[in-house]
Amino acid sequence: MTISMSPTAPPAPAVSKRTPRFWLGILLAFCTGVGLSLFAFFVRGGAESWAVFALGVASSSFLIAYLLVDFRKTAEVKKQVVQRTLELQEANRRLKELSRLKDEFIASVSHELRTPLTVIQEGVVQVLEGICGPASPAQRQSLSIAVRNIERLRRLIEDLLDISKIETGRMVLNLETFDLREVVREAGRSFLPRIQGKGLELKIHLPEGKVALYADRDRLAQVFSNLLDNALKFTRKGFIEICVLEESRRQIACRVSDTGLGLAPEFLSKLFHKFQQAPGEAANGVKGTGLGLAISKGIVELHDGRIWAESQPGQGTRFTFTLPVKTFPSQAHAA
Repeated sequence: MTISMSPTAPPAPAVSKRTPRFWLGILLAFCTGVGLSLFAFFVRGGAESWAVFALGVASSSFLIAYLLVDFRKTAEVKKQVVQRTLELQEANRRLKELSRLKDEFIASVSHELRTPLTVIQEGVVQVLEGICGPASPAQRQSLSIAVRNIERLRRLIEDLLDISKIETGRMVLNLETFDLREVVREAGRSFLPRIQGKGLELKIHLPEGKVALYADRDRLAQVFSNLLDNALKFTRKGFIEICVLEESRRQIACRVSDTGLGLAPEFLSKLFHKFQQAPGEAANGVKGTGLGLAISKGIVELHDGRIWAESQPGQGTRFTFTLPVKTFPSQAHAA
């Protein structure tokens, strides 16, 4: 379901700008008219004085009438501006409500799909493993394809649920004290077979001492998994590197870099947006959900951290995220 979030605003009424020089001219003209009238009335005499007096009064009256009309127009323009502002505020409120309903719909559908999908996956796996009886090679091949697609659909559902929680502020961090090096090593071990299967090398650089961190261990593991998966998709030769640096006593920097195809600088600004796919050649024929990097950004920012990417076409990509160092008792949790 797609909802346009860019309403066309009604055109703002043109407001004529009056410079200080304009108002000074009006004031001088008004004073001149009054001066002529007073001069003709008190100094000169005869019919000529009355003519000059009438001319001064007429010019002053005209200027006063012009000012009143101009003030009236200004008041009308201000009224229109206020009305258009209220209309825009109402349109913005409706868009926010539509966005909230969309997020709730996605979360509800994803949640309802997850349970039956798990049951389907379990049933197919049992048949594939021969628990329900022997299967022919052709049947096993078809079942293996089904399992891979079920797993892909399951990841999509989990990503939709995660991005919905992040956007609605409902993602809960289960905080604990742990050694960040263990999370990096586990992530490296889980991706090593796939990395070596593509003929790539995995490099891991960690501090010698313990890197104690008070954070959500599983969510940070998810960030490393998303970044490694992204690097693996777009790297054909060379290596993938994970590096953890203690930049200071208050901050840790984590980097996942590769020697892949790289990205154009103009694409980096929208790299962490939802449903973004690498353009052109960088896509390499591989399509994901387009949510992994957006989820990673949300998780890092929930930890009061920051994430960014650096890349050049043909020179690989480097993702860096920083985390504040917080150490608390491991039994503490955040709701």
